Amino acid sequence: MNTTFLKWWILFTAQLCGVWTAWNYGVFNTLYEVDQSFIGFGILIVHIIATLWIGNKTKNIQSINFDTSQGYFICETFLKMGMVGTVIGFILAFSNFTELDVTNIESMRLVLRTMATGIGTALWTTLIGLVCNTLLKLQLINYENDPTDGGWIT
Repeated sequence: MNTTFLKWWILFTAQLCGVWTAWNYGVFNTLYEVDQSFIGFGILIVHIIATLWIGNKTKNIQSINFDTSQGYFICETFLKMGMVGTVIGFILAFSNFTELDVTNIESMRLVLRTMATGIGTALWTTLIGLVCNTLLKLQLINYENDPTDGGWIT
C-alpha cells in the first residue's frame, strides 16, 4: 500500500470523524431547517463523491495518473456555489420588506423570522463551500505530491 493512499485515508477518516461529530451536535438538522436553497446539501453530496473519486485515484496512483484540473474545478465550484447560496440567502432575507408594517408586531415578527432564515442560508452555504473546498484541495495536493516523485510529506 502506498503512503499517498494512507495519507488520503487519514484525511478521509478525519472527515468521517467530523461528520460524526456534526451529526451528534445536530448540525445537519440545523442545516436542513435553515438552508432554504438546499445548496449546502448539494455541495456536501458532490464533496462525498469527489472524495471517493480522489481516493480511488490515489489508491491506484502507480497504474493511473490522472489530471487534477477536474478536481480543482470542483473545488472552485464549491466556492461559487457557496457564494450563490449567499446571494440567495440575502434575497430571501430582504424579500419581505415590502410587506413590513411597523405598527403591527406580528408583521415585524414574520419579517424578522424570514430575515433570520435568509441570513442563515447565506452563512451556512458559504461555510460549507469554504470547508469542502479546503478539504478537497488537501486531498488533491496529497495526490499531486506523491512521495515517489519527491512529494511534500514523506
